[in-house]
Amino acid sequence: MQTRMRNRRSRGPASITRFLVGLALALGMTASLSAAAAEGSTTAEDVGHGVGSTMHDIGTGARDAGKEVGQAAGKAGKAIGHTARDAAVVTWDAMKRTGITIGHTVRDGSKAFVRGIKGEPER
Repeated sequence: MQTRMRNRRSRGPASITRFLVGLALALGMTASLSAAAAEGSTTAEDVGHGVGSTMHDIGTGARDAGKEVGQAAGKAGKAIGHTARDAAVVTWDAMKRTGITIGHTVRDGSKAFVRGIKGEPER
C-alpha cells in the first residue's frame, strides 16, 4: 500500500505576505465602509474605491522595494565585473612581461651559442 506524504512546509514569507495583503484589504474595506456609513450610504463604488486605493498602496510599496533590490543587485554585479576585469588585466600584464623575458633570454642564449660555435669571445 502506498502512503501519502503531506507537505510539511513551514509558513514562509510568501504565506505571511498573503496574510498581510488580506489583512490590508480587510482594513481598507472596513475603513471605506465606515466612511461610507458616516455619510449615510454604503455603495459598491465606495467599497471598490477603498479596495482599489489599498491595492494601489500595496503595489507602490512592492514596486519601490523591488526597485531598491534591483539597483543593489546591479551595483553588486558592476563591482564584481570591475574586479574581474582588473584581475584579468593584471594577470595579462604579468604573462606578457614573463613572455618577453623568456623571449629575450632565448634570443640572448642563442646569440651566445652561435658566438661560441664561431669561436668569438664572450661579451
